Amino acid sequence: MQFNTFLHRTALAATVASAVLLTACAQQSPAAGDSARTTSVATANSVEGTVSWRERIALPPDAVLVIQLQDTSRADAPAQVIEQQAIRLQNLQPPHNYRLSVDPKKLNPSAMYTVTARVTSNGGNTLHFINDRANPVLTQGAGNKVDMVLVRTGS
Repeated sequence: MQFNTFLHRTALAATVASAVLLTACAQQSPAAGDSARTTSVATANSVEGTVSWRERIALPPDAVLVIQLQDTSRADAPAQVIEQQAIRLQNLQPPHNYRLSVDPKKLNPSAMYTVTARVTSNGGNTLHFINDRANPVLTQGAGNKVDMVLVRTGS
C-alpha cells in the first residue's frame, strides 16, 4: 500500500511540474519577439549616397547610371529588385547623387538588402562600370547611406 501511495505522489508531482513548465513556456508573448525584430530594421525611408568612378573617360551619349536596392537574402536565387533609379548621364561627370525611396514597413528585418550601381549604354547591353563589393543597407545593423566607387569593366 505504501508503494502505491509513493507512485501516486510521484506521478502527481511530475504532472504538476509539467503543467508549471508548460504554463511558463506559453506565457512568452510572440509579440515581444516581433517587436524586437522590428527594431533591427532601419526606420529610414530612403537609401542615399553618391556614385563615382576614378577614370576620366568620355562615355557614350546614351550612357545610363542605374542604382538598385536589392533583396540579396537568398544565395540560391537571383536578387530581387526592391527599388531602382536610372540617371541619364549625358556627359555629366561624377560624383552623382542618388536617393531610393523605400517603405520600411515592407522590409523583412531578417533579410539582407544591398545597393548596387552600374553604368551601361546601348540599351543596357554594354557595361562600362560596376560596383565590385557588397554594400549592405537598412537591416542587420547597416545604415542607409552608401557612397560607391565603381570599377571599369572591359567594355
